[in-house]
Amino acid sequence: MAITALVAGAAFLEEAERGDVLLLADDWNACIEDWCVASGSAVGTAHAVGSHYVRVAPARVVADRAALGDIAPLKNRECDPELAAAEQVSTDVPQLVRFGLRDPPDPAVRSTIG
Repeated sequence: MAITALVAGAAFLEEAERGDVLLLADDWNACIEDWCVASGSAVGTAHAVGSHYVRVAPARVVADRAALGDIAPLKNRECDPELAAAEQVSTDVPQLVRFGLRDPPDPAVRSTIG
Protein backbone atom coordinates (compact mmCIF):
# COMPACT_ATOMS: atom_id res chain seq x y z
CA MET A 1 0.00 0.00 0.00
CA ALA A 2 1.37 3.34 -1.05
CA ILE A 3 0.05 5.09 2.07
CA THR A 4 1.99 2.88 4.47
CA ALA A 5 5.08 3.20 2.27
CA LEU A 6 4.83 6.98 2.49
CA VAL A 7 4.50 6.84 6.29
CA ALA A 8 7.38 4.38 6.68
CA GLY A 9 9.59 6.24 4.22
CA ALA A 10 8.95 9.58 5.90
CA ALA A 11 11.14 8.45 8.79
CA PHE A 12 14.15 8.68 6.44
CA LEU A 13 13.45 12.26 5.35
CA GLU A 14 14.52 15.56 6.82
CA GLU A 15 11.91 17.10 9.09
CA ALA A 16 10.79 19.72 6.53
CA GLU A 17 10.05 17.09 3.86
CA ARG A 18 8.64 14.57 6.34
CA GLY A 19 5.63 16.77 7.10
CA ASP A 20 4.69 17.10 3.43
CA VAL A 21 4.90 13.35 2.87
CA LEU A 22 2.81 12.62 5.96
CA LEU A 23 0.19 15.17 4.85
CA LEU A 24 -0.01 13.42 1.48
CA ALA A 25 -0.41 10.04 3.19
CA ASP A 26 -3.19 11.47 5.39
CA ASP A 27 -4.93 12.95 2.35
CA TRP A 28 -4.80 9.68 0.39
CA ASN A 29 -6.02 7.76 3.45
CA ALA A 30 -8.98 10.12 3.78
CA CYS A 31 -9.86 9.51 0.11
CA ILE A 32 -9.78 5.70 0.09
CA GLU A 33 -13.56 5.33 0.26
CA ASP A 34 -14.16 8.04 -2.36
CA TRP A 35 -11.80 6.31 -4.77
CA CYS A 36 -12.24 2.62 -3.96
CA VAL A 37 -15.70 1.92 -2.52
CA ALA A 38 -18.66 1.23 -4.79
CA SER A 39 -22.25 1.56 -3.62
CA GLY A 40 -25.35 0.22 -5.29
CA SER A 41 -23.50 -2.05 -7.71
CA ALA A 42 -25.14 -5.12 -9.21
CA VAL A 43 -22.72 -7.41 -7.41
CA GLY A 44 -23.40 -5.63 -4.13
CA THR A 45 -27.13 -5.90 -4.64
CA ALA A 46 -26.84 -9.60 -5.54
CA HIS A 47 -25.02 -10.24 -2.26
CA ALA A 48 -27.11 -7.88 -0.15
CA VAL A 49 -24.32 -5.43 0.69
CA GLY A 50 -24.68 -1.69 0.38
CA SER A 51 -21.06 -1.02 -0.51
CA HIS A 52 -17.78 -2.82 -1.14
CA TYR A 53 -14.19 -2.10 -2.03
CA VAL A 54 -13.39 -2.51 -5.71
CA ARG A 55 -10.53 -4.62 -7.10
CA VAL A 56 -9.02 -1.70 -8.99
CA ALA A 57 -10.29 1.80 -9.65
CA PRO A 58 -9.65 3.64 -12.91
CA ALA A 59 -7.11 6.46 -12.51
CA ARG A 60 -9.67 9.11 -13.38
CA VAL A 61 -11.68 8.25 -10.24
CA VAL A 62 -9.49 10.84 -8.47
CA ALA A 63 -11.33 13.58 -10.39
CA ASP A 64 -14.65 11.84 -11.06
CA ARG A 65 -16.19 9.21 -8.78
CA ALA A 66 -18.40 8.09 -11.68
CA ALA A 67 -15.27 6.45 -13.11
CA LEU A 68 -16.11 3.44 -10.94
CA GLY A 69 -18.56 2.66 -13.75
CA ASP A 70 -15.69 2.40 -16.27
CA ILE A 71 -14.53 -0.99 -17.48
CA ALA A 72 -11.54 -2.24 -15.47
CA PRO A 73 -9.66 -4.81 -17.57
CA LEU A 74 -8.86 -8.21 -16.11
CA LYS A 75 -5.47 -9.14 -17.53
CA ASN A 76 -5.16 -12.50 -15.77
CA ARG A 77 -8.08 -14.14 -17.57
CA GLU A 78 -8.16 -15.66 -21.01
CA CYS A 79 -11.42 -13.91 -21.80
CA ASP A 80 -11.87 -10.51 -20.15
CA PRO A 81 -15.52 -10.20 -19.03
CA GLU A 82 -15.24 -6.39 -19.39
CA LEU A 83 -16.76 -5.60 -16.02
CA ALA A 84 -17.03 -2.12 -14.60
CA ALA A 85 -14.72 -1.42 -11.67
CA ALA A 86 -17.76 -1.24 -9.38
CA GLU A 87 -18.65 -4.83 -10.30
CA GLN A 88 -15.27 -6.23 -9.22
CA VAL A 89 -14.72 -6.95 -5.53
CA SER A 90 -11.33 -6.40 -3.91
CA THR A 91 -9.44 -9.23 -2.27
CA ASP A 92 -6.92 -6.81 -0.76
CA VAL A 93 -9.17 -5.33 1.94
CA PRO A 94 -7.55 -7.29 4.81
CA GLN A 95 -4.38 -5.33 4.03
CA LEU A 96 -6.15 -2.09 4.97
CA VAL A 97 -6.81 -3.61 8.38
CA ARG A 98 -3.37 -5.19 8.67
CA PHE A 99 -1.63 -1.88 7.93
CA GLY A 100 -3.85 -0.06 10.43
CA LEU A 101 -5.64 2.08 7.84
CA ARG A 102 -9.10 0.71 8.64
CA ASP A 103 -10.66 -1.06 11.64
CA PRO A 104 -12.08 -4.57 11.22
CA PRO A 105 -15.66 -3.48 12.08
CA ASP A 106 -15.62 -0.76 9.41
CA PRO A 107 -18.84 -1.30 7.39
CA ALA A 108 -17.16 -1.29 3.97
CA VAL A 109 -14.49 -3.72 5.20
CA ARG A 110 -17.09 -6.08 6.64
CA SER A 111 -19.34 -5.98 3.59
CA THR A 112 -16.40 -6.65 1.27
CA ILE A 113 -15.02 -9.66 3.11
CA GLY A 114 -18.20 -10.86 4.78
